[in-house]
Amino acid sequence: MLYDRAHNWLGWPDPERVFEPVGAGAQVYAQFAQKKIGGALKLAYPGTDVKVGVIAADPNSDHTETPLAVVCEFPRAARDQELDLAHALAWNFSRTALLITLEPQRLIAWSCYQDPTVSETQRRVCELPTPGDFKPTGTPQQCEVRDLLHWVSLITSRVQRERPAQFPAEGRADALLLKNLRYVRSELIKQHLSKEFCHDLLARVIFTQFLFHRKDSAGEAFFSERIMRRLHEEGTLSKIHPNLGSVLGHKADTYSLFRWMDERFNGDLFPGKENDDDETREAAWRIEREAVTKSHLDLLAGLVRGDLNVADKQLKLWPHYSFDTIPLEFISSVYEEFLTEERGRDKAYYTPSHLVDYVLDAVLPWNDDNWDIRVLDPCCGSGIFLVKAFQRIIHRWRRANGRDPLVTDLRPILANNLVGVDKNEEAVRVACFSLYLAMADAIEPKHYVTRDNVKVFPRLRGIRLLPVDFFDEETNGIRTAEDKDSYDLVIGNAPWGDGSIRPERKPDEPKPDYDKRCAENPTKAQVWAKHHKWPVANNDIGPVFLGKAASLVVKQGRVA
Repeated sequence: MLYDRAHNWLGWPDPERVFEPVGAGAQVYAQFAQKKIGGALKLAYPGTDVKVGVIAADPNSDHTETPLAVVCEFPRAARDQELDLAHALAWNFSRTALLITLEPQRLIAWSCYQDPTVSETQRRVCELPTPGDFKPTGTPQQCEVRDLLHWVSLITSRVQRERPAQFPAEGRADALLLKNLRYVRSELIKQHLSKEFCHDLLARVIFTQFLFHRKDSAGEAFFSERIMRRLHEEGTLSKIHPNLGSVLGHKADTYSLFRWMDERFNGDLFPGKENDDDETREAAWRIEREAVTKSHLDLLAGLVRGDLNVADKQLKLWPHYSFDTIPLEFISSVYEEFLTEERGRDKAYYTPSHLVDYVLDAVLPWNDDNWDIRVLDPCCGSGIFLVKAFQRIIHRWRRANGRDPLVTDLRPILANNLVGVDKNEEAVRVACFSLYLAMADAIEPKHYVTRDNVKVFPRLRGIRLLPVDFFDEETNGIRTAEDKDSYDLVIGNAPWGDGSIRPERKPDEPKPDYDKRCAENPTKAQVWAKHHKWPVANNDIGPVFLGKAASLVVKQGRVA
């Protein structure tokens, strides 16, 4: 049963509203699914004919609402391996609970909360044979499928409610990847690797894996067999490594590859800082290399190969992740959870992706061509607001220019249009990495290395991503008077709560001593509020963020 026939029987939207929706929100999801799922299927199986779309609650809406289902229509019968890959990609897509595959002879609904290694019975929610003479006669099997997949049922999540065992929240690709990274991070720290090196190393592994997965329109990954062979012939690598797991199993080659990447990508992914002299940068490389042992790299290699010596099979799923498909803003969420584990009252709380979209839909909608806007997040955490704002700016740039961007197009935007502030230096490091991933995902891999050898990424830490207190009046870019009217948008999730503007109380500190310390050593936010006569109800810092943000935004700008 193909879509033309299915939508009448199941009450789904008209075909054009699924495969070419007019609403900006549904359109973005459809285009992403077509590129990441449909494109990957066609590259993996040349000659495969598949049409990909999304069933949205309102295909005419400009709001970013999670699709009810991804649809893959095969005009001819699909092979089992094609269907398995479609499911694996939809699972990595992490944006919907359902995949519906349509072939002339059958309809299958799949759970996107079941990983590709579980049985077909667990992955398939329901199936209906639809031969050429199919007629809706009300058989028990037809009634079951119609009850589960009718438009009203999709809107009300009936299938998830009636088959909860097939839709475990912990089975989503993003949730399982978080579990994998959390485990390995814990093991690295147990092996006495500092958290700074641990987070840097995990970020670098994710980025390198992304480069092994990220393919251009011709189907060649950045780290293709051709490139790995060339790196071996040039002497960068001691052998031709078939994958990242192989590289990580060889410490000298791991750091030779990191050095090679540093020369081309630059940015803040690697040891050293922008203005360091050669001796200082070499010292930074040496310190990290001495801290990272073969045991640390063997653990990462086991993660990437999927052969960790653990009983939990979910910790062996890395080979099934597609880093060209997993939502990149999720990486910010992963690290936000890491940071949340370590920070006290002052911590950055995890902001769910859909809430970020809800805010940005109001102040930075998709359906606009104005991309040259300046954005500030005064409490950026690991950067999810900035990443999603950057993705929307890139989308607007495409609309305005009618083509995909190059490094020379996006590098100045990233270097000039986005500013983030957070007191936690580790959060700033992660925000930087997340923005680099978003930029790399928007550019064809074959364009990463340019003829004039322009480095892909600009330096951001300490320049556009500032590890300081937002109320520090001596930091360029966030000074109330000198930087007035500097931004078109100020967005973010400021900390809120009674007493949050005051210094953190020490354990067992008597209240009179605490009150005296607060009076003698006010926070920068208290100083700012007093100087600008901004009232602070219940000692809550949240509204004070709004006050300073309003002074930095242009007259017609927005604070959200």
